[in-house]
Amino acid sequence: MNLLVCEFITGGGLLGEPLPECLAAEGELMLQSLLRDLRVCPDVRVSCTRDNRLPTLPGPVETLTLAADEDLFRWLQQSLGQFDAVCLIAPETDGVLYRLVSLIEQFDVLHLGSTARAIQVCTDKRETAKRLAEAGIHVVPAIEEVEQTVDCDQAWVIKPVDGAGSENTVYCESRQKVLALINTASARPHLIQPFLEGQVASMSLFCVGSRVYLLAINEMLIEIQNDMIKVGAICVNGLWKYSQECLELAEQVVRCLPGLQAYVGIDLVFTDDGPVILEINPRLTSSCVGLAESCGINLAALMLAPESAEHLLPDHDARREPVLIHL
Repeated sequence: MNLLVCEFITGGGLLGEPLPECLAAEGELMLQSLLRDLRVCPDVRVSCTRDNRLPTLPGPVETLTLAADEDLFRWLQQSLGQFDAVCLIAPETDGVLYRLVSLIEQFDVLHLGSTARAIQVCTDKRETAKRLAEAGIHVVPAIEEVEQTVDCDQAWVIKPVDGAGSENTVYCESRQKVLALINTASARPHLIQPFLEGQVASMSLFCVGSRVYLLAINEMLIEIQNDMIKVGAICVNGLWKYSQECLELAEQVVRCLPGLQAYVGIDLVFTDDGPVILEINPRLTSSCVGLAESCGINLAALMLAPESAEHLLPDHDARREPVLIHL
């Protein structure tokens, strides 16, 4: 199999633009984890796109360095026919992931991830919350207009409607702060949600058809600095004690959003009233980096042979070691 791996930030998606240090570091972390897994997968020839400002990747990976004046989408349009399968690591921001997968689906190439349609729905956090709520799934409500917020001391969160992770996520301690921020905000569509007290977490799933496998439940170590919410670190499988209720919740979510396939992340908050969904990530997330060390999962092998998931994954009751990943 000829496999193309494309990590958007480090793989040429930002040619001609500044390369954000934090995003590049996080992308590189996920990329190197995936490449380590692929090195032990037989009969796979791996090629990887690369921003020309970054060093060549060590063998046996073939580094496909894109020139400074190249456009990643144009390059893919011209080159996808050379490959049997594509593995993407890309954000939903500005529709990037959706546009990449839509392009791949035009070719006779296997995409190791969710469908473009599922990605389109999950990219819009407001639409995702609406669908989950209509299905009876507890989700953090998405306020469409600031006037709908209650005039009280409730804290709020403002974030891009199509952002990835904690990108540009702002903490507001009051309705007055929300109003002040919205009045000076950019034209980019945003989402207003109540700030929930509780343990912020994420689920790492692997979806094969209608079957859902729970890989990990991760503790998200959140920092609030200058009113900006950031994920400082992730304790992979630090919250496996919630595995039974999380599996049931994950199965509900996947039934509600057809087309979620391969690796999927779900962000949530464990509150006094139970788990509440924050958002769905139809892509690889940073939590995938600790899976091999936590419980021996080779994610690349799983993505290449999803029909063998039952044999490649540890038993649900097998021990998971917490693994701390600094971002």
